[in-house]
Amino acid sequence: TDVALAVDLWGVPHIAFADGTAQSKLTVLRMVDGMWELVGVRGISAGRVSSVVLKFDGWRPFVSYRDVAHGLRTTVLRFDGSHWEPLGKPGFSPSAATASSLAIAHGVPYAALTQHDVRDRV
Repeated sequence: TDVALAVDLWGVPHIAFADGTAQSKLTVLRMVDGMWELVGVRGISAGRVSSVVLKFDGWRPFVSYRDVAHGLRTTVLRFDGSHWEPLGKPGFSPSAATASSLAIAHGVPYAALTQHDVRDRV
């Protein structure tokens, strides 16, 4: 999917999505006083995104996605309170990913994905 919804530790909803106003790059918003506000800046990915996943470790959001700029490979980012930072190399998966999942345990992200060019191997 091109949109993901998750709630942080304090019950604040966040959305991560392929932003049509930013060339379908990734944007993350949170609800504050009934209005959506940016988490960081608009269009944080290198290219168009799909398979967006949004998870939290307490208050800290993590996102994973397929990035066209990296050959549809998976990228994982973490928000440090003011900036989005890549965890590992952007587009770290060995080949294009067809689907992905993300879990966070004690601040450590775990990504699972399937790879199209190897018969959808996990």
